[in-house]
Amino acid sequence: MSKPTSLCSALILCCVSAVALLPSCETGTHPKLQPAEERALQAMFGDSSQPRDRDVDLAIAGDGAALHRVLSRSLDPHLDGEALEAQCYHLVRTLFSLGDHRFAGGLRQESPAVRERVVLLIHDSFRELEFRPSYPETESVAPKIPRF
Repeated sequence: MSKPTSLCSALILCCVSAVALLPSCETGTHPKLQPAEERALQAMFGDSSQPRDRDVDLAIAGDGAALHRVLSRSLDPHLDGEALEAQCYHLVRTLFSLGDHRFAGGLRQESPAVRERVVLLIHDSFRELEFRPSYPETESVAPKIPRF
């Protein structure tokens, strides 16, 4: 990088660097779900009000460590009932918000056990739908699990 000659040049260089380093970040916003995805969440989880989850919000905003925490929770042996439903909701919401490519990219960083469990939980969540969402990259991360 070139050496800034003035305060103005330094500020411009700083702003350009920040924009170059954070191309996928949106200032103060989260990716919006598509209408079909909103309907799918409603169909899968009904009117149950799932609690907000800070890690899910951070993962959707691009925090890789938060995404790891969300995904790895799927192996918790104590997940059942309401906690399991909440985890499924959080996984599907994260998938819908990040999109197939980004979600699958994060999932590929996980252990095979986490990958298989996450895909299985998403697969089971999609059974409630009249249509089958298509997330081929996410499906390919756990090839032993039957296709959505």
